[in-house]
Amino acid sequence: MYNQFSILNSQLYKVSVESYILSARQANRKMLAVLLDPEKLVDPADICQIGSLICQNQPDFIFIGGSTFFQSTTPLIRALRPLINSVSPANCPQSSEASRPFGTKWRKEFSIINSQFSIPIVLFPGHPSQFSPEADALLFLTLISGNNPDALIRQQVLSARMVKDSGIETISMGYILVDGGKQSAAARATNTTALAASNPDLIADTALAGEMLGLHSIYLEAGSGAAHPTSTALIQQVRSFITCPLIVGGGIRRPEDALAAWQAGADIVVIGNHLETSPADLPLFTAARNNINKKIDDNQLSTVERKRADRPKERSGDKNCR
Repeated sequence: MYNQFSILNSQLYKVSVESYILSARQANRKMLAVLLDPEKLVDPADICQIGSLICQNQPDFIFIGGSTFFQSTTPLIRALRPLINSVSPANCPQSSEASRPFGTKWRKEFSIINSQFSIPIVLFPGHPSQFSPEADALLFLTLISGNNPDALIRQQVLSARMVKDSGIETISMGYILVDGGKQSAAARATNTTALAASNPDLIADTALAGEMLGLHSIYLEAGSGAAHPTSTALIQQVRSFITCPLIVGGGIRRPEDALAAWQAGADIVVIGNHLETSPADLPLFTAARNNINKKIDDNQLSTVERKRADRPKERSGDKNCR
């Protein structure tokens, strides 16, 4: 598995998906996740198509999960593995350096450590029945925007021992449903009401409370098939309240939507429903991620060069002065 081990300099290294996220955030890298629903993606031809597109275009993560209960994720994970593993060039065409998430020294060094698998598969479950130990990591989420104890803690209690015994990496996450213009499947499944986008203070306070309780990440969810994505103003406000990684998804149909979310402060943008109907758009989203990361790199390089230029030059006699 991606997070299990890779061999570098004849030593065993533990690699985690969360360390990837934190390193990317520290380096101001923007990330892209593709969300796949195991209930909808069952046809082998469709899996092959999306798996090949993912391999060629290199999003940072594959999230797997759905709001429907009792839908196993294991068959989809097993079907995707040979399509996305970098060690299977016959099944996965070699992607160009330009299509990879980061063309920087930092990204290349991280790729060396994680050379066994190219893209981590991360569970984003709507129910404990969707858990699979064959994934690389689990978003161990709690719905902090609602008042349903089942989604807040009860399902986590029921699954905690199973998750621990599996040895899978877990990333704690505060899940916040934001009104995206229509009731989402997650809101129906949890019997909760999304927080009104017109009340950004409440949403930001909820995110802050989640981080203060020890959650390692926050997810702003407008809902699958949302009429519109989460506003940039709301993303900016939440970003200003928290320091942990911020994930944004729901209603993102255009690369411009993803770009706006990244610019507003999202670390990871998730695209899901749109790719179900328009999978060929994936290259547009990865290109948008690459472009914003290149601009960030260029700006950082310009800043370093300006600082060097502003640094006072040492006069030839200074070194002998006392």
